[in-house]
Amino acid sequence: MNGVRTSKKSWLTSLLGLHPLQISIKEAEETVVQACVSSESQLVGKTWKEARVHEEKGIWVLVTKRKNKCLRPRGESRIESGDIMIASGYADGADALKQLASPTQTCSA
Repeated sequence: MNGVRTSKKSWLTSLLGLHPLQISIKEAEETVVQACVSSESQLVGKTWKEARVHEEKGIWVLVTKRKNKCLRPRGESRIESGDIMIASGYADGADALKQLASPTQTCSA
């Protein structure tokens, strides 16, 4: 190698313009998504059990941010307008969750 030592990281970064971690995330089958519940969402007022997000959309809601609190989604807790959901799953499920949570607008939080 002509006495020049380059790390795999710098080689990948210079070749692709991406950090290796970014490459791994792009290639991963699963993703993490943020979805905001708007007032027109059919989720508003439903319990997590009634919403059946995982069963219907194939994505797990990990935490809900409501005002200044982070809440774990529990079966009988209700979903409110303004809730911000952090979820993990396949990209198709992520897009479906965003549409379900906020059918006419994007998340502004």
